[in-house]
Amino acid sequence: MARAVIVFGASGGLGGQLLTALAATGEYDVYGTAHEGGERLEATLATLGLDPARRAFTVDATDFEQVRGCVSELTARAELWGIVNLVGVPTARRLASAGPGEIEDALLTNILPAFWTTKALLESHRDRGATGGRMIHASSVVARRPVPGTVPYSAAKCAIEGLVRSAAEEAARYDVTVNALRLGYFDAGMSAEVPEPMLEGVRAATALGRLGRGADLAATIAFLLSSEAGFVTGATLDVDGGLV
Repeated sequence: MARAVIVFGASGGLGGQLLTALAATGEYDVYGTAHEGGERLEATLATLGLDPARRAFTVDATDFEQVRGCVSELTARAELWGIVNLVGVPTARRLASAGPGEIEDALLTNILPAFWTTKALLESHRDRGATGGRMIHASSVVARRPVPGTVPYSAAKCAIEGLVRSAAEEAARYDVTVNALRLGYFDAGMSAEVPEPMLEGVRAATALGRLGRGADLAATIAFLLSSEAGFVTGATLDVDGGLV
């Protein structure tokens, strides 16, 4: 029986590619959420021959009740194995020029989904007496290699890495692993908003000399979702092509 996996923030380019790759393995029963751009998620699911009305959820992932409600609805349909959290918004304004509200929104939008998806998965396992599962978050290379204009985003990703390290112990009682991927620059998703001259510099500073591809992300996530990754938890893995 295929394991149910839900991707939060699945409406973007990387999210759509991830859903497609996981569905193609035949090992996962895939679902996705979107807050905006839900039509893109629905189109992706329809292309895969999956019913969007059953598999697409509209969720504001900064609202815990919405996240918990989504997880509860899903577990009524399938045995939830894993959550992949790709929710996030970039920042591109220097700290001195950014308004307090702008900074607060960036922090909440990038940090809260990580807390709420993790809490919802652990609550669900506790209440259902379930064991086994995976929680995977997207961090970013800017957590260790910040660039101007990314202070709130970078700080939020550092918080996610701290969450992963500290939540791993609490999740272990349910045999759930909690990990993060420190993503570099990809040819889809947020990198689409990065100016080309900057991307050229990134390619030059990357050991593999290219941007990441959806398949690179999907392969790493597929490993962390697998039974073979059961001894990997509390970790943040670099998926950046060797960016130095």
